[in-house]
Amino acid sequence: MDLFNVLTLTEITKRLEDTFISSLLPTETLPLNQALGRILADDLTAAEDVPHFSRSVVDGYAVRAKDTFGASESIPGFLSVVGAVEMGHPAAHAVRAGEAVYVPTGGALPEGADAVVMIEYTEPFGAGQIAVHRPSAPLENVMSKGDDITVGETVLRGGTRLRPQELGVLSALGVNSVTVFAPLQVSVLSTGDEIVPIHEKPAAGQIRDINSYTITGLVEAAGGRVRRASLVKDDFDALKAAVAEAITDSDLVLLSGGSSVGEKDYTQRVIQAFEDSEILAHGLAIKPGKPTVVARIGRVSVFGLPGQPASAMMIFKAVVEPLLQKLTGANALPMVSQATTNQEAALSPSLSTRSVLAAASSKIHAAPGRTTFQMVALEMRSGELFAVPVHGKSGMISLMSRADGYIQIEPAQEGILQNQTVQVILF
Repeated sequence: MDLFNVLTLTEITKRLEDTFISSLLPTETLPLNQALGRILADDLTAAEDVPHFSRSVVDGYAVRAKDTFGASESIPGFLSVVGAVEMGHPAAHAVRAGEAVYVPTGGALPEGADAVVMIEYTEPFGAGQIAVHRPSAPLENVMSKGDDITVGETVLRGGTRLRPQELGVLSALGVNSVTVFAPLQVSVLSTGDEIVPIHEKPAAGQIRDINSYTITGLVEAAGGRVRRASLVKDDFDALKAAVAEAITDSDLVLLSGGSSVGEKDYTQRVIQAFEDSEILAHGLAIKPGKPTVVARIGRVSVFGLPGQPASAMMIFKAVVEPLLQKLTGANALPMVSQATTNQEAALSPSLSTRSVLAAASSKIHAAPGRTTFQMVALEMRSGELFAVPVHGKSGMISLMSRADGYIQIEPAQEGILQNQTVQVILF
């Protein structure tokens, strides 16, 4: 296949960064309950301590630790109970020498107390007294003021994607709104005379629209917002009109199909018909996904993805998603830290996603001179995690649903050996 300006994965990643990462998206302020999944725009520091009072982490008795020293099952210590802490209220009684105050889990620690004896290590002894059967160390069973979060501490860094647990941290600090990056606006154009809407029964030679739904899902899972997902026939004027509309309100335009060099593959020609356009690459040294167009029209990034759904999905994960993450200010998610094979050490830094280590269930061949992405399913066999290659004929759509992730094999590698430890990048 004769393609032009073929770039490696490393080369196209650098070109994309040089072309598009000069500025980030605008920001917006949202109520905390609407911020799930959004990217924090700035570092967030704590304006108060968490907890803001010292409290017990068990049900028991607040005491002075030194009053329990030497206590044992055979020779207990005896303390006078002078009160009880009510949940949601400050402690009403201070603890003095020889005294104890009952405190529930989460209750405020009374003044004078520096430890809590678990109720299991005490027993009532006469009127208003308890026997203590084991000593307590200072601060035992106590969460002191600021133990969790200290005022002035940087709690979350800008670029953090807000998960439910981050929302919990922010709510503990009384943060009711956050400044986040505005989501990337994306248009998805699925091209081809053979493509019909999913509600229609395709005739011989036709197929239902797959890529609009797959790519839309990928965009939204990565934090983007799809403005439109349209079907476009293999017609130069129709495609140019659709692209012209898309670039007016989109940061990113994704076209599927029409990216090769056939008679009706119009993607490159349509892009070049716009003023201030540039083809960054026509063809990537990647398998699958070689017939890919990467371009810009003005400040809008444009990708011509392969028409094959599995190939389009792999190009999105390897090339488009890292760009989308960087444009929205998202920090890279942690990869496995230890690189035990050359394959792991060479993983592209653009692949910021979750991964696991597994053993290859069989030998995996690679395309010479190209970065190979092999879809795999994960299986547990006798307590060991295996990466099982998912194979099928070109164009088979079931490959996508059978795969849990993929292995990246570098151009210099001949492949993966059976039982070799590999890093599986999860979908």
